[in-house]
Amino acid sequence: SWGRVHNLYKMMANGELKVPAINVNDSVTKSKFDNLYGCRESLIDGIKWATDVMIAGKVAVVAGYGDVDKGCAQALRGFGAHIIITEIDPINALQAAMEGYEVTTMDEACQDGNIFVTTTGYVDIILGRHFEQMKNDAIVCNIRHFDVEIEVKWLSENAIEKVNIKPQVDRYQLKNGCRIILLAEGQLVNLGCAMGHPSFVMSHSFTNQVLAQIELWTHPDKYSVGVHFLPKKVDEAVAEAHLGKLNVKLTKLTEEQAQYLGLSRDGPFKPDHYRYCLPYNQAFCLPYKNQAYCLPYNCWPWDPWVAQRFGTCLWPRARSWRPGIESHIRLPVHGACFSLCLCLCLSLSLSLSVCDYHK
Repeated sequence: SWGRVHNLYKMMANGELKVPAINVNDSVTKSKFDNLYGCRESLIDGIKWATDVMIAGKVAVVAGYGDVDKGCAQALRGFGAHIIITEIDPINALQAAMEGYEVTTMDEACQDGNIFVTTTGYVDIILGRHFEQMKNDAIVCNIRHFDVEIEVKWLSENAIEKVNIKPQVDRYQLKNGCRIILLAEGQLVNLGCAMGHPSFVMSHSFTNQVLAQIELWTHPDKYSVGVHFLPKKVDEAVAEAHLGKLNVKLTKLTEEQAQYLGLSRDGPFKPDHYRYCLPYNQAFCLPYKNQAYCLPYNCWPWDPWVAQRFGTCLWPRARSWRPGIESHIRLPVHGACFSLCLCLCLSLSLSLSVCDYHK
């Protein structure tokens, strides 16, 4: 999980990490499959097994819009719910809006939702003030980061009555007369109230873990002390190993096609900086001389201080970054040059737009 990987990055930053490690959590065949497709199925399992509630026609509030969140939103919309997304990230918020979801704050959404799902990986997402404004019998659950996203302690201390409906399903009576249904005590609802992800999608994640250990063992000289990404070739091997089960037939590059693309016919088919889409809170990567030089996406990549220190950002949210590659790599782009190029591109674009307008 990201929480465990985050600890590795903190150890590396503090000089406490003594061995090389591979960040399996952010491999493509984990984050884009386990997180997205796994949660898309197991969330509904958890809610249905716990409550047997009719989802169609209800308002479902999904806190966050990363990979896990996208799967949850898709699943709930597929059952006919109206989806409200809450987000801190403007890029993810824009993605959600362009998927047709309503995007607002939890302070506003808490008054409208029937079902609440926290998926952020952060703390203090649903607080006491939100519970007090919820509808009667609102269902609250979490599918991401243990029990820190929902302020369960507030419910326990402020409810006038707690009724255990059945294992992992509790109804809290608030002083205002409304009741809150909490699933799995704020822990992972797909594990507490159901059987977790389907085994097929978990096979992706477990295969990643096994191959990562084999990679570290068989190629010790390739990995210095630090946190590394799973090699793209291994990521592709994990995906290919699962295609047969889905009756997928891959197209094979011809020699001419491979030469045109500058690739091997056997892969890897994408450069290391290609992430298939921009994962939530992932590093911002730039290709340079066949390597991916990464910065936190929420830092200005043309900032010369960033280029000097890799991660010492002047952007307020910089402390939450997680690097895409070992921290000793520096971005080989001079800040002033990058800024100048950006300004020239924007000026040219504006000039062309004005010309088109006058035509």
